[in-house]
Amino acid sequence: MKDLKKILSKVLKVNPRKITDETSPENVKTWDSFHGLLLVTELESFYKVKFSMEDIISVRNVGDIKKNLRRYGLRVADEK
Repeated sequence: MKDLKKILSKVLKVNPRKITDETSPENVKTWDSFHGLLLVTELESFYKVKFSMEDIISVRNVGDIKKNLRRYGLRVADEK
């Protein structure tokens, strides 16, 4: 299983096959403020980064998470 999808699936309790770049708090019931904070913590721990507040508040969907990770020079497992 891809690393980012594995983290998202675990934190948000969502089937990883249903996670796309458009997956967001608007279409995932469990992606609330609490789980958003858990997601930040898990991502920072796994990818060994420290997101800025600007990074965190700019996220609207999974595509934005990937964009932020790329800004830190990281590549998520589901990218070629």
